[in-house]
Formats: sequence, C-alpha cells, structure tokens
Amino acid sequence: MMEASAKARGLYRDCLRAIPYIKKAYVVDIPPSRIRDKFRVEFEKHAGVDDTGVVDHLTFLGKSELLDTINMYKTRSHVMKFLLDEKPETDVQIAAQDDLELYFEHRNTAMDEDMKRFLRETKKGGLVIP
Repeated sequence: MMEASAKARGLYRDCLRAIPYIKKAYVVDIPPSRIRDKFRVEFEKHAGVDDTGVVDHLTFLGKSELLDTINMYKTRSHVMKFLLDEKPETDVQIAAQDDLELYFEHRNTAMDEDMKRFLRETKKGGLVIP
C-alpha cells in the first residue's frame, strides 16, 4: 500500500508541476490556485480507497489523463470542462435551447387543447376521430 500511495502522491506532484504548461498551452485564464484546488478535490475524492489494486488503477488513469493533456490530445473545451465542472455554452447552443423550449411549450399547449377537446367529445358520447 505504501508504494501505491507514493505513486499517487507522485502523480499529484506531477499534476501541480504541469499547471503552468497547461495554462499556457490551452490558454486557460483561470488562476493557478483554482486549478490546484481542482486537482486537490479530485484526489480527495478517492482519499478513502485502501485497496492497492484500485489505487494503482486510479493512478494509471490519472497518469494517462495527464499525459493526454500534456501531449495536446485534448481540446481546450475538454480542459475547461474539467476545470470548471461545466461546459462553456456558445450563443448558438443558448439560442437552440431557447428554440426547443418555445417548441415544447407550444406543443404542450396544443396537446392540452386537443386533449380537452377529446375529453369533451367523449363525455358527450361521440368519439370524434380527426
């Protein structure tokens, strides 16, 4: 277990050492202290893991993610999503979301009116099929 935890600490140090490069390569305008906090939170998520195999697996995944980031296999949006825990929305995505909300609002209103008409007709005793 000592060797696995030493590997995890080494990965944590590597992540902290990579912050200046990540900021420069991906043009990240987040302060280094916030990036350090994000890395710390991610490592603390798994602080209670005692199984050596699981720690080794998590360390391997962390190293591969870090190497992918350093080797520029990720895009800026991948890095920003990790650092901010949210996906940056573009104006097009916001407009599309507004359009969908309007569509469903209109659709639900129209369906409610059709359902009311259908119920009125069935109460009268005649089933009207449009």
